[in-house]
Amino acid sequence: MNTTETRKMLVDKNKNGECKILFIIVCDALQSEAVDFAGLIRLLRTPRQWVC
Repeated sequence: MNTTETRKMLVDKNKNGECKILFIIVCDALQSEAVDFAGLIRLLRTPRQWVC
């Protein structure tokens, strides 16, 4: 994955100064670089995995 280009796309703005990507949903088991940009974060863990 090209993280540099992806980060540029996530902060890119249109002519009006608004973000081109308005809403991002991130599904991940751990915190990734995309979590910083997410409007909604959904953990990919089941209740069984939460028990330590």
